[in-house]
Amino acid sequence: TDLSNFASSTIMITAEWRDNGFLAGTSEPVIVNIVSDTKLSAKAERADNTYNVTWLLTNSFHELKDVRVEGDLYGNFTWNESVASVPAGKLTFDQKTKKLIWTIPKLVLNLDSAALKFPLSFEKINPTQKDLSSVIKLTATDAETGDTITLSAPAIKAQ
Repeated sequence: TDLSNFASSTIMITAEWRDNGFLAGTSEPVIVNIVSDTKLSAKAERADNTYNVTWLLTNSFHELKDVRVEGDLYGNFTWNESVASVPAGKLTFDQKTKKLIWTIPKLVLNLDSAALKFPLSFEKINPTQKDLSSVIKLTATDAETGDTITLSAPAIKAQ
């Protein structure tokens, strides 16, 4: 269901039951909060000894705040932050632990997708390396409901 069709982020559900056509009872209302339709994906495309990596964040129902996407990068690659394409927020890479963290204080609705792009350049491709990353994890707060959104994308595979 397209969440943009909902006028509110809250749905109230009630039930009633009948006996021989007559109302026999009703339930207490149940309130359901609809959180944003956030999605996260990660992929890499190989070009010679470089993997061009993309972390794609999509969202269209509520604004998000305190967005944090992170993952560990694997292999003997060269990191060059100056060629990374950061559409929003800030990128932090720890050279020692090889942890990459992308933080976005506020992801507004008019930016329904944000694609972080960066290269991993290898002097030589290791043919036995299976993964380029750990599982990529996202945490964010739905600005409308206050709910925490937790998602993950599978580890990026070496090709």
